[in-house]
Amino acid sequence: MACDEKIKVESLPEKETWDLFKKTLGHGLALSPDIEKVALSIAKRCAGLPLGIITMAGSMRGVNDIHEWRNVLEELENPTTEQRDMQDEVFPILKLSYDRLKDAKLRHCFLYCALYPEDEIIERHDLITFFIVEGIIDRTKSMQAKVDMGHTLLNKLENACLLESCGGFAVERRVKMHDLTREMALEITKVSPRFMVKSGWQCSENLDEEEWMEDLEKVSLLYRKIKIPEGMSPRCPKLSTLLCSSADFLMEILHSFFVHMRALRVLDLSSTGGIKELPNSISNLENLTALFLKNCVDLEYAPPLGNLRALQVLDLSETRIEEVPQGMEMLVNLNCLYMRPMDKNVVLPTGILPRLSCLQVLRLGVDIEVRREEVEELKLLEDLSCQYEVCNFKQFVQSQCFKQLSRCDIVTLDDDGYVSEDGYVSDEGLGCYLSIKEDKRVRIENFSVMGEEGEVDRALLPHDIQYLELSKCHDVHILCNGSLLFKDLKKCEIFLCDEIEYIVWLFSSNEIEVEEDSGEKSPCAPLHSLEILKLKWLPNLSALIKWGRQGGERVMAPLPAGTFFNLKDLPEFILLLYSGK
Repeated sequence: MACDEKIKVESLPEKETWDLFKKTLGHGLALSPDIEKVALSIAKRCAGLPLGIITMAGSMRGVNDIHEWRNVLEELENPTTEQRDMQDEVFPILKLSYDRLKDAKLRHCFLYCALYPEDEIIERHDLITFFIVEGIIDRTKSMQAKVDMGHTLLNKLENACLLESCGGFAVERRVKMHDLTREMALEITKVSPRFMVKSGWQCSENLDEEEWMEDLEKVSLLYRKIKIPEGMSPRCPKLSTLLCSSADFLMEILHSFFVHMRALRVLDLSSTGGIKELPNSISNLENLTALFLKNCVDLEYAPPLGNLRALQVLDLSETRIEEVPQGMEMLVNLNCLYMRPMDKNVVLPTGILPRLSCLQVLRLGVDIEVRREEVEELKLLEDLSCQYEVCNFKQFVQSQCFKQLSRCDIVTLDDDGYVSEDGYVSDEGLGCYLSIKEDKRVRIENFSVMGEEGEVDRALLPHDIQYLELSKCHDVHILCNGSLLFKDLKKCEIFLCDEIEYIVWLFSSNEIEVEEDSGEKSPCAPLHSLEILKLKWLPNLSALIKWGRQGGERVMAPLPAGTFFNLKDLPEFILLLYSGK
C-alpha cells in the first residue's frame, strides 16, 4: 500500500489492550481461569494495535474450548513472517482471523469485497446480488430467502470484525473494509484464488494483455479509466468474474476480447457510458449467470442471448435498446429481469414472459406494455414493477400472483395521465398507483380500495403491514373496523380522500379484548402498534373513532372538517380505543 509519509500509530497500553479484547469478546463474558490466562497472552500478541485486537477477539467470540484457545496462541507465537513494522505485526492476526472462518462461503464473501476500491462504502444489496449469481448462495431458494442468507453472511463477517458496518438514518446498511484488512485480502488473492484488482479512479490506461494470466479467476476494473487495445484477446480459461462498472473511456469492446473467457459467470458493464453495442462473442458465454448493463446510456444493441441458458440476472435498465435481445425466451433459468426505466419505448413480444418460468423479480418501465395473463403465469414471482390498464389492474389485484408478491410497484394510465419513473401520478387524468415494499410499506394512490363495511379492502394489503399511505382514494369511508385490525401498523398517512369519515369504527366492545388489570394493550385491538398518524385534506373527516352500530353509534375525538392531524404520541387515542368511553 503506497503512501507519501509513514505515520506511527501509537499502541495501546497493556490494560487498555485487555479491556478492548474483553469488550470485543462480549459484554459480561466470564472466562475460566485457564482460558483467561491464554486469552491474556493472545491479547499481548496483538501488539497493542486496535485493529488487531478487535479482529482477533472477534474471531474468538463464543469459543469455550481451551484447546482451541491454545492452538490460536501457538499459531501467533510462530508466525510465518518476521515482524518488522505495524503492517507485518497485524497481518498474521488478520490472516488468522480469516483462516478461522469455518464456512468456505464466508471466505469467498470476504475476498469478494476486496474487488471494490480502497475505502469504498459498499451497498449490501449489490454484494448479495453478486453472492447469488456467483453461486455462493443457493439460487433455488426464494428471493427473500436468498436475501436473508446474504445478510446473514455479511453479519457474520461484521461480527468477526473483518468488515465494518456503515450507514445512518434512513440509509440502507452498507459495509466497508479497513485498509489493512483489504490489503490482507489482496495478499491472499495473489496466490489462490487469483484476483487482479485495479479498481479506483486512475489515469487513463490501455489494458496490458500480459497481465491477464491464465490462472486469473476474478478481475476488477471498477471506476477505472481504461481502453481495450484492438485485437486484445486474453487467454483466461478460469476467469469467472469481470467487473468493469463505471469504466470511463471504454468506448468499444471488440469481438476478440471475450473469445477465451468461456468460464465467465459474472459480467458487469454498468454505467460504461460510451459503449453503443456489445460484441457478438458475448453470445457464446454459455456459463454466464449475470449480465449487468444498467445505465449504459449509449447502448443500442445487445447480441442474441439464446445460448445463455444459465443466465439468472439480466439488467437492461437505462439503456437505449429499442428491441429486447433475440433469444430471450430461451433464458429458462432467469430469476431477475430489470428493464426499468428505459430510454426508448421497448416492446416486450407476446409469449416471452410465460417461457421465463423461474422469474422471481420483474421490473419493467411504465412505457413497456405487459399482458396481465402472462404475468399471472409466473408462479415464482415475488417482486413486480409494471404498468397495467385500469381494468387489468383491478383483475390482477384479485389474483393469486398478486397475493404472493412481497414487493410491487404497479401503475395504470389513461390517455391523459402520466406516471414518472418514481411512481408518482401527475395530471388529473385517471391514474392509479399501488406500491408494496419489502419492509411492509404500502402506498396506494387514485385507486378503489373500499372493501366490506366501507373500510380498506384487506385483499390489497399484506397481513403484517407496518406503513400505509392512502392518497386520492375517494371511495373509502373508514380505515378499519373490528374485522380488519392492522395490528402491526406503525405509521399511517391519509391525504385527499374525500369520503373518509372516521379512522376506526368499532361495532361493539365485544370485538376487542381488554386487559384492564395489566394495563397492556390487547394484541386484538385495532391499531395497537400505531405510533404516527397523519391526516390532511380530508373534508368529510368528523372524528377519529366511531363506536356502535347504525342508529346507536357514538363518536370520540371529534375533529373540525379539513383538519391537518399529525399525532406522534397516542395515549389518549389508544385509551379511547380500549375503553369505548
